[in-house]
Amino acid sequence: MTAALAFLLAIPVVVTDTTHVVALDCPGGQHLTQADIEASGSAHLADVLREFEGFRTATVSGYAWATAHAGGIPFSRNGYDLLLDGEPVSTDVFGEQDLDLLPVPLMDIASVTLCPGPGLAAGGFHSYGTLRIETRRAVEGVQASGAYQVGNETGDPGPYVFTELVSPNVPRIGPDSEGSVTLRQSGTRVRGEGRGLRLYPLDAVAVRRVQEVTARFPPDRVPYVGALRGRVLVGSGEVVAQAVGRYIKDLWFVEAAGRELPVRQVNLQGAAHGTHPMGRGALGQLRLDYRAGMAYQALDAEESLLADFDPTWRQTRVTASVQIQADRGPRRFALGGTIARVDVSGTGLGEKARFTLATLFAQRSHRPTTGLQQRTAAALVTAGAAVRLKLANTLVWRHAAQTWSLVIGLEGRLPEEQPGTAYWYTQGYRGFVVPAIAYVQAQPPSARTEGSARFGWEAILAPGLHLQASVAGHRLRGLTLERPAFRLEPGQAAPQGTVTVIEGAHGETLAGAISLRGARGPWRGRVAYSLLADVGGSTAFRDAWERVPRHRARADATVRLDSSFSLHAAVTVQSGAEWPGYAEVSGVPVPPFGETYDAQVPGHVLVDAAISKHLWDRRLRLSLLLRNLLNTEERYHPLGATLDFRLFARIEARLGALR
Repeated sequence: MTAALAFLLAIPVVVTDTTHVVALDCPGGQHLTQADIEASGSAHLADVLREFEGFRTATVSGYAWATAHAGGIPFSRNGYDLLLDGEPVSTDVFGEQDLDLLPVPLMDIASVTLCPGPGLAAGGFHSYGTLRIETRRAVEGVQASGAYQVGNETGDPGPYVFTELVSPNVPRIGPDSEGSVTLRQSGTRVRGEGRGLRLYPLDAVAVRRVQEVTARFPPDRVPYVGALRGRVLVGSGEVVAQAVGRYIKDLWFVEAAGRELPVRQVNLQGAAHGTHPMGRGALGQLRLDYRAGMAYQALDAEESLLADFDPTWRQTRVTASVQIQADRGPRRFALGGTIARVDVSGTGLGEKARFTLATLFAQRSHRPTTGLQQRTAAALVTAGAAVRLKLANTLVWRHAAQTWSLVIGLEGRLPEEQPGTAYWYTQGYRGFVVPAIAYVQAQPPSARTEGSARFGWEAILAPGLHLQASVAGHRLRGLTLERPAFRLEPGQAAPQGTVTVIEGAHGETLAGAISLRGARGPWRGRVAYSLLADVGGSTAFRDAWERVPRHRARADATVRLDSSFSLHAAVTVQSGAEWPGYAEVSGVPVPPFGETYDAQVPGHVLVDAAISKHLWDRRLRLSLLLRNLLNTEERYHPLGATLDFRLFARIEARLGALR
């Protein structure tokens, strides 16, 4: 405890004017504007992950993407927590996040900011930072927007007879639709929004695997997501409320099962957040923030052909938090707490499993001298008798056209904070156990510890020329890892074998990134390189990191010929990776087309292009996106689809005055 207090008080500390708040709140952050997203031709929300350096992404289907970053476990969950208009929102299922299960239409996004460092935000401690999505502001009155999108992929062996588009080489993507209606009157804003997608398995071997597990025809993944969000001024304060609903017919790939599993998901979330000034006290101007929320999640089998497959799952999560913030000149203090109660029932659990997770947190910020800012956050987390401490210290120095930042984190992490498959298996849940895969776990997951340091440097080299660089290291102890050992029997489409849960894995990682962005006249461009690698550790840890491509380089350019028309091109070069545990799967023909899996995920050179055109005083927008224009081998997982050249056409319409 003495060491913790020394860390907390080590450097006098927050805040400042608006310019400095952004740097302190999000040092080393990467930012995308609405214009960036439109110019890139992004077809799905998950496409924005391609635009950020420091991540590696992997997918089996081409739709749901997992990420690897310098901390945590590669491809086990996304390396950020989601904030939508400043409010926490989750698409979490067993520790996995899917951006395309957010309700917000892509066309209504004003900006996306990735803040990579640990610390407090929106009433919670975020170990790996936050992905902050801000929607477009509405003016007085009623505004409506909508979009429709279709696509196809060429190159897969055919005939592809599972969609309306029967053709040897043109599998269909979509159609997708999304829309929103916003009403703003005086201090009140109400917004309804929704999205509906239709996603087909587009690879021959994936189609064969899917045919074995579901009676649905055609086999597809269909998410419907809707939300109602409101904001109202109450006296001198503000109250924000949101309700989100999801219904998903899913073909959910679970690596511990070695295949897609047909499930039906129903997710309901409701939350409220209030902010009220409390006058002036001894510590300065006081403000009260409070939050309350409830989330319900249900999983069931969806037209399953698998024997003994019963994924029945019901989870209810109730949360509440309160925070008091004090502003006193250049100093800012925050003190608060969060409590979460989780109740679960499901296959094999018998009686309900439950736990309560409580967090106490404090934050202190200061500007000790001109250009220098510091912020320290501490959190104490408890579940039952287990207690762990989290600390994060952020130092930012801005001088002339340069900014230096240093973020240091020390964290103990309880299994209840992000319970995944291994955690619930030890509680008795057997919903994703399939006969072909033996799931072996000797002991329950334990708490883990992680230390991290991230140094960043940003500089404006000349008008319109911006350089950003960072290097980060992580030291991880007590990880729970799943180690697969799969084989493929002749004539089978899905692997068999064993998944062994390894406790106490440990190791160190190193990440580095550098990017140069420039703008001149109608031109915008960027070149970037990033490194992501392990530098030591246990065998299980290093095997997990063998999956991660070490090197990635990217160059892109956008030309805006006028205010309504843009052309965009991007080249991405990424190294390959080996997936331990899949060696015996490689090279065995999968009927009926004789396709084979490969434990080696190849490196690739991808060329993408996009065209965007606004019409009718920017009320309409047409977009054409060409992915993998050279039709190179694009694959991210040994069992994953090979993503050939893809074409997306999109039309957007807006009615009313949005800005």
